Amino acid sequence: MWITFPMLKPTLNNLTHWVVGVGPLVRQMADEIGLIALVNRMLTWDPVRTKVSPGERFFAMVLDILMGHSPLYRVEDRLASTDVPLLLGEERTAEDFSDDSLGRAQGGVYCLGGASVCARSTDHAVGEERGVCTNRRAEDVL
Repeated sequence: MWITFPMLKPTLNNLTHWVVGVGPLVRQMADEIGLIALVNRMLTWDPVRTKVSPGERFFAMVLDILMGHSPLYRVEDRLASTDVPLLLGEERTAEDFSDDSLGRAQGGVYCLGGASVCARSTDHAVGEERGVCTNRRAEDVL
């Protein structure tokens, strides 16, 4: 006796595909070095009032650069054609990463200093790889 599940049976009418490219690899690397959590610690933000953290927004911009580099106002459109839950989190949608949302994260990174964010994330990644505790502040790295 065969049990069939018509909702799970793929047909030409209900197949969907998503372009993910290098996205899963980039996400894995970001997770391993703790990039999102690091940016969240570096920037001032209110988790109660914010649906998407600045670290997630920053990662969305990094991901977009590595997947083809869209203008900021087109990142949401690019994400609409990819698997957002896989790359950016289960409860995330492309609409969460509008140009206004990304611009706020970009402003925070600018105020902190883009070089200090890059230096701190690199310092953190190297420390994680070597098993060394790096408690230096971003200003100390530069």
